[in-house]
Amino acid sequence: LTSTAGTGYWSGRMSVQVQSAPPQTTSGSFELSGNPRQGELVLLNPLGNIVARVHWTAEQASVTQGNTVREKASLDELTQELLGTSLPIAALFDWLQGRNTPAQGWQAELDAFSDGKITAQRTSPLPEASLRIVLERP
Repeated sequence: LTSTAGTGYWSGRMSVQVQSAPPQTTSGSFELSGNPRQGELVLLNPLGNIVARVHWTAEQASVTQGNTVREKASLDELTQELLGTSLPIAALFDWLQGRNTPAQGWQAELDAFSDGKITAQRTSPLPEASLRIVLERP
């Protein structure tokens, strides 16, 4: 799934749970392309309609939801605002390729990677969070 330019494309279902008060859960289908330095993430609802479109570069990140566009200085800041937690983006791209790269506070579980399943847990900093991905296979 990775091209020679160091970018890739993945699609499937994703769920992020944050054990905040009250707990937050974000889930749906996704289409992800790019790499940790620049790319696009499209989040879709169960009917296949686009809920949010996230673009990022090394300089900034933005999310488009309907007619609203919000910009942040980094993808970490943007995912923190959207999901209630920031995700380890560089490690996530490695996990999507089956490489269990460590990320501060996160522990990935790739035992079911051959079935297209990735799970990761964050224990610090609080609140705890979990990420589940089920990839669609071509």
